[in-house]
Amino acid sequence: MSCVIGRTTGHTVSWFHKDPVKSNKYCLYCGDIVGEPGVKPSDKEHLIGRQFVPIGTLNSNSFNFLFRACQVCNGVKSNAERHVSSVTLINSPQRKQNRLIDLAAERKARGDFHPDMKGVPVGKAVKEQSIMFPLGNPITVSLGLVAPPQLNAKFKELLAFKHIQGLFSLVTAVDIRDGVRMLPYTQFVYFADYAHGDWGNPQLREIAKRVEGWRCVVNINSAEGNFRAIMKRHEEFGWHWALEWNHYCRVVGAIVLPEQGAKHFEELPDLNWSSLPDGSGRLRLETPLLGQEEDELFSGEVL
Repeated sequence: MSCVIGRTTGHTVSWFHKDPVKSNKYCLYCGDIVGEPGVKPSDKEHLIGRQFVPIGTLNSNSFNFLFRACQVCNGVKSNAERHVSSVTLINSPQRKQNRLIDLAAERKARGDFHPDMKGVPVGKAVKEQSIMFPLGNPITVSLGLVAPPQLNAKFKELLAFKHIQGLFSLVTAVDIRDGVRMLPYTQFVYFADYAHGDWGNPQLREIAKRVEGWRCVVNINSAEGNFRAIMKRHEEFGWHWALEWNHYCRVVGAIVLPEQGAKHFEELPDLNWSSLPDGSGRLRLETPLLGQEEDELFSGEVL
């Protein structure tokens, strides 16, 4: 990190104290005062939730950021965190290599329910679709597709905002009592997210190339790679950020003034979507990374 403020234990940065007066004065999510007794109920917040990554990976050598947040914001983030954790761990490619991750995924698959499918455990929240391919009148072929559990759009954007909001306050703070900057939602841009099998697509690689020379402010690899974050800044174009959750989902976005726009996301390569023959949707081939030398999204040294 380019800025470490507060009490540090291992790689953990803590603004939290059991005495509110010695904690951060403002909730980093909503801006309400939490650093004075009796003003608003608040709790200890872990930027990287302890249950968000597989148990045992977020150890004393892992980065985390602890601070005081109001109970309302804490609860909202916790709901989004639980869902994103379940889906990303269930779909994680690390399940085949790491029994710890596989066990965490199995537990969440049974114990969590998908917000888009009422009463359905996340592990069973698959989507089935039949596609009709005409081979010439009157012959058609039906192909059945099964999609794994998908992330709820509202929850993944909300969690990305909270993660970036917390990191933004950390690296821009002057004094945790009075000099903490808030990241307004109006300046937050959620551009897109990509599943593990598509991290080599030309769009994502072009984004990484465009911000390669920007000043790196944050570069985090925590919980044995189950949480990654990078933030870069350009004096003219604003901020670029990217997150990786549980080796499965990468999210990219920006921090810019509303009238400014995220310039580095303009005129990106086309992902070559094709319409399905029966008009029921569209599809494209995913492009995996061929090797670590192609993976530049999280490259950058904090100066």
